[in-house]
Amino acid sequence: MLFAASSDALKFSPPSRLNTAAGYIPDQVRLAADQTGRVVIVWEEATAVRRRVLLRYSIDGGRTLSAPQTLSQAIKAYAPDVAATPCGDFVVAWHEEQFPALKTVTQVIKVSK
Repeated sequence: MLFAASSDALKFSPPSRLNTAAGYIPDQVRLAADQTGRVVIVWEEATAVRRRVLLRYSIDGGRTLSAPQTLSQAIKAYAPDVAATPCGDFVVAWHEEQFPALKTVTQVIKVSK
C-alpha cells in the first residue's frame, strides 16, 4: 500500500510504503487531513489469524510520515475510520471482536507540529 502527497494536485512526491510489516495484508485505508497540512492515515492489516488497526501521521502535508503505530489490542480489529475535528485533533474509530461481543473503539489522536 503506497502513499504520495501533492501540494498543487498536479505533481506528486515519490510514493512511500505505508505498511512495513511482512506477512500482513493491508486493507481498508482511510485518511483525514486538516487545513494546516496535518494528515492521519489508518488501515487494517490482516493475517489468517489476526486483524489489527495501524496509524501513521504527517505534520508536513504528507512529505514525511511517522513510524507505524498499532492502535488495536484485540486479536480481531477491523473497519477503521478517521476524521479531523474542529478543535484540531483527529478521532479514529474501529471495531474489535471480543467474543461473544463486538466493541466499537474510539480514540482521540493529537498530532502537533
